[in-house]
Amino acid sequence: MPGLTTILWDWNAPLLDKAVALLTRAHTGDGALDLTRSLVVVPTAESSRRLREALALHMSAHDSAVMAPWVWHPELCLMRDVDRKRAASQIESLLAWVRTLQMFDLAALKHLLPKTPSSLTMPWLTSMAETMLDLQSTLGAGGLDFAAVAASEHAATDRARWLDLAKLEAHWTRLLHAKKLASTQTLKRERAHAPLLPDGITQIFVIGVADAPPLFRTWLRHAALLCDVRVCAHAPEAAAAGFHETGEPLRDAWNEEAPVVLALSNEQLHVVHDPDAQALRAADLIARLAPEGKTAVGVCDAETAIHLEDRLALEAARAYEPGGAASTRHGFLHFARLWRDLVVTRRWQPFASLLRIPAVAELWAGGHIAELLQSADDFADKHLPVTLDHAHEMMHGEWKSLRSALASAKKIAQSFEKRPLTDSIRELLLGVYGARRFSVDEQSDRDLQKLATDWMEIAAEIEDAAALLTVKMQRPDALTLSLRLLEETRLSDPRGDIDLVMQGWLELLWEPAPNLVVLGCNEENLPGILISHPFLPDRLRDALGLPCQATRYARDAYLLKTLSEQRARNGALHLLCGQWSGQGDALRPSRLLFLCDDKELTARVNHLFPKDGAAARLGESSYIPARSWPWILKLRTMPPRVVEDGEQPRISVSRLRSYLVCPLRYHLENNLRMSPVDAAKEELSPGEFGDLIHHAFKQLADEIALRDCTDEKIIADFLCAAAERRAAALYTRQLPFPVRLQLDSALQRLRAAAAIEAEHRAKGWRTLHGEKLIGGDDDPAPFMLAGFRLFGKIDRIDEGPDGEHLILDFKTSESAVDPCAAHLAKLTARKLDDVPEWQRHIGGEGVAFQWTDLQLPLYALAWQRAHRGAVRVGYFNLPTSVQSTTLALWDDCDESVLDSARRCAESAAEKIAAQIFWPPNEKVKYDDFEELFGGHPVERVVDPAAILDLAVLRATRPQAGIEGESPSIHHTRSASEGESPSLHHAPS
Repeated sequence: MPGLTTILWDWNAPLLDKAVALLTRAHTGDGALDLTRSLVVVPTAESSRRLREALALHMSAHDSAVMAPWVWHPELCLMRDVDRKRAASQIESLLAWVRTLQMFDLAALKHLLPKTPSSLTMPWLTSMAETMLDLQSTLGAGGLDFAAVAASEHAATDRARWLDLAKLEAHWTRLLHAKKLASTQTLKRERAHAPLLPDGITQIFVIGVADAPPLFRTWLRHAALLCDVRVCAHAPEAAAAGFHETGEPLRDAWNEEAPVVLALSNEQLHVVHDPDAQALRAADLIARLAPEGKTAVGVCDAETAIHLEDRLALEAARAYEPGGAASTRHGFLHFARLWRDLVVTRRWQPFASLLRIPAVAELWAGGHIAELLQSADDFADKHLPVTLDHAHEMMHGEWKSLRSALASAKKIAQSFEKRPLTDSIRELLLGVYGARRFSVDEQSDRDLQKLATDWMEIAAEIEDAAALLTVKMQRPDALTLSLRLLEETRLSDPRGDIDLVMQGWLELLWEPAPNLVVLGCNEENLPGILISHPFLPDRLRDALGLPCQATRYARDAYLLKTLSEQRARNGALHLLCGQWSGQGDALRPSRLLFLCDDKELTARVNHLFPKDGAAARLGESSYIPARSWPWILKLRTMPPRVVEDGEQPRISVSRLRSYLVCPLRYHLENNLRMSPVDAAKEELSPGEFGDLIHHAFKQLADEIALRDCTDEKIIADFLCAAAERRAAALYTRQLPFPVRLQLDSALQRLRAAAAIEAEHRAKGWRTLHGEKLIGGDDDPAPFMLAGFRLFGKIDRIDEGPDGEHLILDFKTSESAVDPCAAHLAKLTARKLDDVPEWQRHIGGEGVAFQWTDLQLPLYALAWQRAHRGAVRVGYFNLPTSVQSTTLALWDDCDESVLDSARRCAESAAEKIAAQIFWPPNEKVKYDDFEELFGGHPVERVVDPAAILDLAVLRATRPQAGIEGESPSIHHTRSASEGESPSLHHAPS
C-alpha cells in the first residue's frame, strides 16, 4: 500500500553523500544502475545538478554507470509542461490586471480604494497590477486566492476589503478564460490535488527540502496515494519531533525560544567593516583553509557577492553564480534606459550620457570620439541645453561634429514616435551593434546578445498581449514596462573551468566541502526580513499558514545548525557579517549568531559589537575597494619646457591659490589639465553664476555715460539689463527653468548692489578699470615672482577723491566673505607643525596664520609697482541674502601683510618651477578629484614615485605652471559598456 515515510539522517556525513548512498544502495555491481523508476525531489535546480553529478561520479568510481532518476524541485511538481501550455504568461497576467482595472468600476470598491485616482495613468495601472500579481503569488504558495481569504475567519477585521479584492480577481479570471488562458496559481492548486507523475514511477524520494511552499505538502500527500514516498531530512533521530512529515523544520522546535545552541566559537565569527572588507577577509580565509581540504563559499547578500567576485578576479580566480548574475550589472541596461529617456523626453542629459557609451560614440562620432566628447562637454558647459531642440537652436557653425550627432539622436527619437516598439528596438540594436564582431568566448558579448534577444522577445510579447487583451498602451509606457521586466532577468554563465562556486544560502545544505565560508550573515539577510505586503501583514500570513517571520527564522536556525554540526568534527565553518552596507547603512549581526550557551552570551555580544571605534566608523575601511579602484594611478612625468631667451613664463593668482590648497591637485588640474565633467548639468555652476555678475559690472565700468551716475535705479536697471542680455546670448531667451531661477537671484543681488554702488560713488569714488588685465604681453612693468610674470584679471579698480586706489573683487557666495579670513586661516598650536614655514604668517601679538589665498595682496603689490601711492583692497559681497550686500574692506592689509604674502608667493612659485607637487593635502574644502580618489587616502590611489621624480627633471629656469601650456599627457578612465566616465581630460 503506498504511503509516506520520514527518514532522518545524522549530521556525521554531508547530505549529498547520504543521498547518493540511499539511491545506490541496491546496486550489486552488475551492469548499470537503473533509477528511471524513481523520482527525486530536491530544493533547487542547482541541487538537482549536484545530485546528478554525484551519482555519475559514484558509479564511475565503481566502473559502472547510472540511468539517472527523474530529479525535480517543488516548482516542477506543481507546474508540469502540460500546465504551462495553458497558463497565462507573466506579461499576459500583468496586462490582464491592467485591463481589469481599466474596465472595472473602481468607485464601487470603496473599501479597497477609498479614493480613486483622478486619472488611470499607465504607471498607476501597472504598479497596481504588479501588486495584485505579487499578492496572488504569496497566497498561491498556500493554495489560497482572494475569495478564500475573504471567507477565512482570520480576515474578519478586514473582510470588506478582501471581498472587494475577490470581485476584482473574479473579473480578472473571467477575462483570462475568455482568451482561453488560465491562472498559474489556479493550475498549481489543481495539480497539488492531482499529481502528474512520469510513467513507471514507483517511488519518490524527497531529500533535503527544508523550504518548500505549503502547497507542496498537499502535492506530497496526494502523491503518497500513488506510490511510496520517502522524505529524508538531515538531522539526527533525536530531533525527529522537530520536523513535519514532509521534512520541513517545525517552527515550535526551532524558534527563538527553542533550546537551539550552535557549535560555533567567536573565532569562527568575523565582524568586518563593509562589503569590500568581507570580500577581502573571505579571500584570505579561502587561501588559509586551502591546505586543509576543499573550501566552499556561500553568500547571503547579493551586494557582497559582487565584491567577492571582483576580489577573486583580482586573484585570477574565476567564480560562478549558480542562479546567474543580475542583468542590471551589465552596462546594456544603462544604455537601454538612456535610450528610453532620450526618445521619451528628448532631453539633452540622456543624449550627453549616451555619447559616453563606446558603441554609441563610435556610431555618432565618425572616428573622432575624443573631439565629439570634448565638443559636447564644452557646449553643455557653456550653454546648458535642456532639450534636443533647445540645443539645436544654440548650435552654430563651430559645433559641426556635435550637430551631426544631435541630428542622429533627433532622427532616432522621431522614428520611435512613428514605428511599433519592436521595430524601434530592432532598428536601435542593429544601428549600434550591427557592425560589431561578437565572440562566443567573451562573457560580456554573450551577456549582451542574451539581453538584446530577451528585450526583443519581451517587447514583442507586450505588444501581442496588449492586442489580445485589448489594452491600450502608449509606446513610452510599453517601452518602460519592457525595461522593467528586462531588469528581472538573470544572466547565465556556463560553468566551464571554475575555481569557486558562490552559492546562495538555501544551496548550502547540499554542500559537502569540509570548509565553508559564508558572507553577509547580517540580520537583514539571515533570517532576513519579509517585506510587509500592504494587504498581508505578518500576523495574517502566520494565521493563514503562509511563510512568515517565524517560519523563516525556524528554517534558517535549522540550516545553520546543520551546517555547523556537519563541520564540528571535520572541517571549519566561518561566518562573516558587515557593519555597514556599500551605501553606508548600518547593519546588524544576525540573531542566529547569538545561539550559544548563556555563559558565553556576554562574550559573544562583545565580539559581534566591537567597541573599537576606529574599525567601526563609516568611511575608514582599511581595504581598497575591489570594484571602484583596484589600481594605482601612475601619473606620467612631464619633460622640462624649453624657455626661450627673454621669455617670462606666467603664473596666475588662481594657480597660486590652487598650489596652496594642494600641490598634487594643482598638478592634476593645471599641468595635466584634468577636470570633472557633469554630463547631467542643468544649472549654472557657482563660477558661471558669478560670471553674470562680473559681466554686468564690467559693462557698467565701460559705460562712460554712467561713470559719474549716483542714481540707484539707473545703475540697477543697467546692471540687470546687462545680465539678462548675457544670459540670453548664452542660453537663448527661452531660459531653462533652473537658469531662470538663478538669473532672478542674480538680478535681486544686482539691485541690492546698485544701492551700495550708488552710495560708494556718492563718496567720491570713480571706477578706473573693470576686469583689468595685469601681467599680459603689453604690461610694461609686470610683477615678477621667482622668474614668473604674475598674470591675472582684477575685477575692478576704483580711485578715491584723495587719489587713493581701491582694488575690489566681486564675491557671489551664499554668505558675505571677510577678505582677511578668506586669505589667512588662524593656526592652533596643534596644527602649527602641519603647515610649512613658508606658508605661515605671523600677525600681531605673535598669532600664527596660514596663507590659503594670495589674490588681493598680490594684486595690491602688482598695482603698487606700476602706480605709486596708497592701495586698499576688499570684497564687493553679493550674497544670497541681499540684506548682507556690502563692501568689505581689508583694513589691516598693511606692509607687513603684503611682504609676508610676497614671500609665500615666491616660495610657491619656486616649488612650482622645481615641479614639487608632493605631499598632497588629504583634506580640502572643495575637491574636484573626490571621485578619482574614491574617498581613500591619496597615497593609496596615486603612486608618489612619479610625482617625486618630476623634481629631478626641472630645468635651470622656470618651466612649469605656465598659463596656456598644452598638457603633455592624455589620461582617461576605461569605460565598460554603458559606463559613463565622470572625469574628462583634454587631449594632448
